[in-house]
Amino acid sequence: MMNAHIMNATDSLCAGGFESYYRSLVQYFANNKRDNLSYTQFRISTNRAKSQLKCDKEAIFYTVAYAWTHYLSARRLLTQTFESIEFNAQSNSWQVIDYGCGQGIASLALLDHIAEAGYAHNTSIDLVLIEPSVISLNIAKFLCKRLAQARGIKLTVQTQACYLDEAVLPKQNACGKTLHLMSNILDIPEVQDSLEHITDSMSQIEGEHVVAATGPVYPNNTEGFNKLYNLAPEVLDCLVNKQEFFCNEEYKVTGGYWYTRDTDRQFLVLKWQN
Repeated sequence: MMNAHIMNATDSLCAGGFESYYRSLVQYFANNKRDNLSYTQFRISTNRAKSQLKCDKEAIFYTVAYAWTHYLSARRLLTQTFESIEFNAQSNSWQVIDYGCGQGIASLALLDHIAEAGYAHNTSIDLVLIEPSVISLNIAKFLCKRLAQARGIKLTVQTQACYLDEAVLPKQNACGKTLHLMSNILDIPEVQDSLEHITDSMSQIEGEHVVAATGPVYPNNTEGFNKLYNLAPEVLDCLVNKQEFFCNEEYKVTGGYWYTRDTDRQFLVLKWQN
């Protein structure tokens, strides 16, 4: 059963998108600190967010602490992606695979982007969510289905509760187009080790492929971007490959206040045809 506080915040998600959802959870967290994890507790229980989340309290803390910057990065990535590829005003069908999806932030950013661009009524998405944390995966599926329904986007959802080196990508693609989302995962060594398996699986899916990746400007992330690029098909279009700096307002969990933070992000968008 879904956590009651996440359920309540989901009403805000459906009414006002991810920003409303985030602010609703921040308000709950700020007003009920004794019922939630401290930063020290979260750091110890999740190895500084490197281990998979195991309970609702960890999921809520993660959203309050990190989700807004991740969402804004995904929105910037998707804006650049759809500026570079054809989006049909009449009908759009996409298979979307969200790798290491966590609580579905990148997929939610995609749904918000489609709705705000005015394409909700003619878009259908077959969404595949891949994530080892069962609690995160269940939240991602729940939120994506609710938001798509609220926005009038046709959506089917498949889930795989596994690590990426165990993922089985769908070989049949009725949509003819696949969007691969990689948000804040390419700096992780285990993910980098799985890229050969993932790109080999991609090569077996017919049709048009677009890989959209973003992450922090860290040496590990650059290494992951480079490995992904080198493992991708030789014949491709590199549509976006750059770093961006932006400022955003965010809630600081260690201080209990809102502040403006500076954010550096890397963006990579690749396109090819199988």
